[in-house]
Amino acid sequence: MNDAPNYIPENAETIVLSRSEYVSLQLVIKKLEVENSELQSKVLYLQQELGKLKRMIFGSKSERFIPTDSSQLSMDLEGIEEKRETETQTLTYTRNKPKNKEDVGHSRMPLPAHLPRVDKVIEPDENTEGAKKSEKK
Repeated sequence: MNDAPNYIPENAETIVLSRSEYVSLQLVIKKLEVENSELQSKVLYLQQELGKLKRMIFGSKSERFIPTDSSQLSMDLEGIEEKRETETQTLTYTRNKPKNKEDVGHSRMPLPAHLPRVDKVIEPDENTEGAKKSEKK
């Protein structure tokens, strides 16, 4: 910016410029203002990008950046949509709930009524004097 004439003293309070010099200085000012705003927007962009990279690298483990291996091929899955046609099936059933806890019982079916029932008592071979006999439930 050494376009200013050399004959202006440093302690001058007012400077007289020709119209062409004034216009050229105004153009320089506009150009510098545009360049300044561009540089400020670039600085803001780079600060945001730096902050994002720091969060990716130094952030919590779930957000940590893991660089990809350059020797590993990448799969280009852009635009591929997975279409699944699923059939829905509605099931209904009836379940008999027991009225109280004693009716729950076991999961075995009862024996058929036509089978003969024989109660056979098996006594031990050894002496059972003084032993108590257990009752059937």
